[in-house]
Amino acid sequence: MKKSSLMSASVVAAALLAIAPIAAPAVNLTSTTPVAQAADAKSVTVEQVLNKIQKSFKGSNTINYPDTWDTIAGFLSKSQPVVKPAKVFDKKVVGSFADNTGASAKINDVLLSQFFQQEPLTTNYDFSSSNDEQNAIIDNNVEFTSKIEAVDGKDSVILNDTNASQFETAMKNIKKDGGSVKLTYTFNWKDSKGTPQSSVVTSQLKFATPAVTSKSATAKVDPKTSNAKVGDAIADSLPTEDFDDIRFLDESGNDITDQLKGYIDLSRDIKDSKGNVVTGDKFTQPGDYTRAVIIDFKTLMGTKQFDDDGNPIKVGDPNVYNYTKALKDGKIKVILNGKEIILKDGVDGFDAANGKYTYNRKITVTGEPAKDADKKDKDVVTDKESISGVVTVKNNVASSVAQLFDSKGRAIIDRALPTNSSWKTDYRVKINGITYYRVSTDEFVRADRVNFLDNAAAKINVGTISGNLSKSYINNIFKVNGIGLTALWRISNDGQSMIVKEDRWVPQDSRWFTDQKVDLNGVTFYRLSTNEWIKANNGYLEK
Repeated sequence: MKKSSLMSASVVAAALLAIAPIAAPAVNLTSTTPVAQAADAKSVTVEQVLNKIQKSFKGSNTINYPDTWDTIAGFLSKSQPVVKPAKVFDKKVVGSFADNTGASAKINDVLLSQFFQQEPLTTNYDFSSSNDEQNAIIDNNVEFTSKIEAVDGKDSVILNDTNASQFETAMKNIKKDGGSVKLTYTFNWKDSKGTPQSSVVTSQLKFATPAVTSKSATAKVDPKTSNAKVGDAIADSLPTEDFDDIRFLDESGNDITDQLKGYIDLSRDIKDSKGNVVTGDKFTQPGDYTRAVIIDFKTLMGTKQFDDDGNPIKVGDPNVYNYTKALKDGKIKVILNGKEIILKDGVDGFDAANGKYTYNRKITVTGEPAKDADKKDKDVVTDKESISGVVTVKNNVASSVAQLFDSKGRAIIDRALPTNSSWKTDYRVKINGITYYRVSTDEFVRADRVNFLDNAAAKINVGTISGNLSKSYINNIFKVNGIGLTALWRISNDGQSMIVKEDRWVPQDSRWFTDQKVDLNGVTFYRLSTNEWIKANNGYLEK
């Protein structure tokens, strides 16, 4: 199973909030909000309407966090550019400017709208079904195509149906080579004399290291010490948003930590005084423990070798500073417990090649040793059983996701499985007396949070459901629910099976026109595109 297929709600939210501090409302399919009508129908031109659409786009937006950029890269690689000319307000086309009730300057692809359009999109960008602005587009047979292109300073990759992985890689390369990802809409029509006309709308996202660290980087570190007791949960000592003991300073000594938290990695491992990783979910022995904190200076300062136009940067250019030059000039430093340390090869805790500096937080655990603690640590895993089946996450009023754990029973604090999602499992195991199913190389879910179906009993192979397929035609809108991304399925070539598509996903809360329904061995699917289907239990029909 791909790691990227497991995406926590916090990761998705962080990516979206990094683009738009005010989250966009879901597309309103039943709105009856009145829209101002054009005063003179004859005065409305195609150019005026396209200008309205253009104003809804962001000209450019910059992302500073590498993790956020990588998440966006994963999202955009799942988008569907419109290659074949389509009508501007065709609600069946994902990427057009129409919802179920009319038309709007908002793209009906939730990802593209979120990343490239203004927030919030108000009624200033709406076109009602009777609006003369919309009629100007329809009467002149305006069509459009769209293109998503990653330009990383050296290469250009245009997203299509076959190169999602290559496109995602190109986007990620932008972090070190510079560049941007561009969304382009091209509109074509003929004027009253039959002369072809064209208009282009573009928007782009850029990745850039923060300007405040363009020539130097300083981290002030006062490693914290926390206290715990034998029997306390280890997870309580592993918060994901704890930056109290580290401050980033600019060249004038100003605190810029809030801008740079994305370059701090808080390890999910806790080690004892001998350097051994603690197993289980609770502290069982008193003593001193440590948790590593890693600062990624190399990614923070960048290794950019090309300018924004794709031209190679000359060695020694005084106007360009990157990690290599800053390191050579002694411009990267850590103030550790009040002592200034210039980072260079050989400094304790510093990996110069990868640009990462590591320090440890101390956790002091008090109390009496737990009974049989030593035996428990040596015999963590018991009753391992090879199986072949599928686990489906149960609904749980306490949480919309199921926590994941590693092979030693430690909670993976930033990874979870959404409710109703299904996953292949190859063995069942007891860890510290609790039964788990393995769903990835080193990721396990508790048995009490899932339902298990054996492949033989369910007649389900990995990502395949076979049987008698019954198809019917509908006319509805399907809304995706759940957390993160939901995989799509395709009908096999022989028409006897549904097979999961591991490289095609749709985001939570997105809406899709659906015109066909398939029932297969009690499982219902709805069609979202030519041969892409979604399970009925991953959302619901709105009409």
